[in-house]
Amino acid sequence: MQQPWHVYNLRRRVAELPALSEEQYDTQAKNQEILHRQKASNEQGKRRISSYDAEVESDSISEDIPEAEYEISEKVPPTQCLFCNLDSPTLHANIEHMSSLHGLFIPSPDQLSDMESLLGYLAIIIFEYNECLYCSLKKGTVEGVQTHMRDKGHCMINMNAESELLDFWELSDSGDEGQNEDEKRTKSAAIKLSETEMRLPSVVVINSRSDTTQLRAKPRLAQSRAKGLQYRIKRDEIRAITARENQETEDERQSRPSHSNDRRVAVRGEMGLAGIPESQRRALQITEKKMRRREAVAKAARRYAAEQEPIKAKYYKTEAPIYQAG
Repeated sequence: MQQPWHVYNLRRRVAELPALSEEQYDTQAKNQEILHRQKASNEQGKRRISSYDAEVESDSISEDIPEAEYEISEKVPPTQCLFCNLDSPTLHANIEHMSSLHGLFIPSPDQLSDMESLLGYLAIIIFEYNECLYCSLKKGTVEGVQTHMRDKGHCMINMNAESELLDFWELSDSGDEGQNEDEKRTKSAAIKLSETEMRLPSVVVINSRSDTTQLRAKPRLAQSRAKGLQYRIKRDEIRAITARENQETEDERQSRPSHSNDRRVAVRGEMGLAGIPESQRRALQITEKKMRRREAVAKAARRYAAEQEPIKAKYYKTEAPIYQAG
């Protein structure tokens, strides 16, 4: 294997230069290595100086900008959707987009102190702390939190009794007074059906405690009442069915021809259905097909039963076989 000194001399010979001894080659290689190290150290020093200058410039720029302006530059606009990257033209359009597409519900918006401040607070939770609005789950990025809320259906506000979001609503005592008035109205709207029964506004009939204790003490009375209720329900159903059948028969009578001396009715075949409407003719044909099908099924059942019964034919067997001579 040739050494680097031999390779170097071959290159010099190709370039038509005189060859060098091994000592001259070693000294030249050492000098080149020293020069290379000096260049590398100089480049590292230049890089450190440039990075330090850049840091100083950035610190000076950040000191010149006030803190309020710096916070405003990073603030999420109220037209930005909290659950995707859509930027709506107005605040109202953004709220409609989040409620219709993502299912966001803001209770009693009329009592909100400021809608824009509420959306800004929610944006801080999502875009700065990377937390879910409903379950407070933390993710590494904003996109991770948004996908979590969309996939899990957590695009909603967690309104607990101890939630900080309640400070954005201006709750007054007038609402409680209105609720009390509504409760009074609903209580007064109850109708008394009998001495032991009362119908509530929710169409629910309640009984008195004495009546319930009486039914528990006397189960036969409760059973008789239940049977009576079932009997009344069946009677109403039978009445409705009979009324419907009577109406259908009256309609059929009206649809039939009024001529009593109709000579078009024949005795044979299909000519006997000449004066009958098309609907009744179809009904008769359907019933005829059903009867034929039932008759065929009955015949097949009888045939199958006859085939399954054992054959009881009498036959005789001789004790010794008889061979006839051929």
